[in-house]
Amino acid sequence: MGYNPELEVSEYLESTNTRHRGRAYVRWVEDSFKLQGHYGEYDAFIMTPLGISLRTHLQWQQHHVFNRHHAVGLLEDVLSALFFLHEDLHTGNLLYTLTDKFAISHAEEEVNEPSARKRDGDHIVYMS
Repeated sequence: MGYNPELEVSEYLESTNTRHRGRAYVRWVEDSFKLQGHYGEYDAFIMTPLGISLRTHLQWQQHHVFNRHHAVGLLEDVLSALFFLHEDLHTGNLLYTLTDKFAISHAEEEVNEPSARKRDGDHIVYMS
């Protein structure tokens, strides 16, 4: 198989830090081959089978809500996988999308007129 960045990344990750907890939550390329299609040749990957999605798992829960213990365990697993894939993982590079209109409006207000973070006499210190 020729150069394929997905395969290269998978092979690199598979060769690193074999004792990392998050490794168990990453899909691996087990094998690969070329597949001839209408528009040329494509790389095909045989990957570690997946389990159920979090959405399906959530639908099986009472009232479609995870209990606290279960939610904490799931988050630990997800963060372990993220940390395995990106060892410089911290709150400064965990980004999320704001989809709630109130949250978006509040975020815009904070950018335009930041709320006071600390007062030092008559001086207000803002968090950067």
